[in-house]
Amino acid sequence: MHDTEGDISYVEKVLESDPQNARAIEAKIELLRGGEDLYNLVATYEEQAKLAEEPDKKAELLYEAATTLADEIGELTSALEKLGEIQELVPEHPDLHSAAGLPGCRRRV
Repeated sequence: MHDTEGDISYVEKVLESDPQNARAIEAKIELLRGGEDLYNLVATYEEQAKLAEEPDKKAELLYEAATTLADEIGELTSALEKLGEIQELVPEHPDLHSAAGLPGCRRRV
């Protein structure tokens, strides 16, 4: 049997000492995507967006948070707030065009 919680705990310890460890970030996101703790997944996207230096990377991470909030958790207001943050960062960001598809942010209009 696989210990996902133990794996997440290990990756979080790695991120405590090296918050920008790309392999650990990706591992944590992948572990959380397959689980039930979607709020932790959203928080991980938000934390990484704060650490990202490039506006496009910040926008990408915020978009992942927004789509998780809308599509998987059902928190449309919070998802729209994230889309508003993206618009402030990168007004021409291509993923903003999907906002009209809420609920179901991933759907293109």
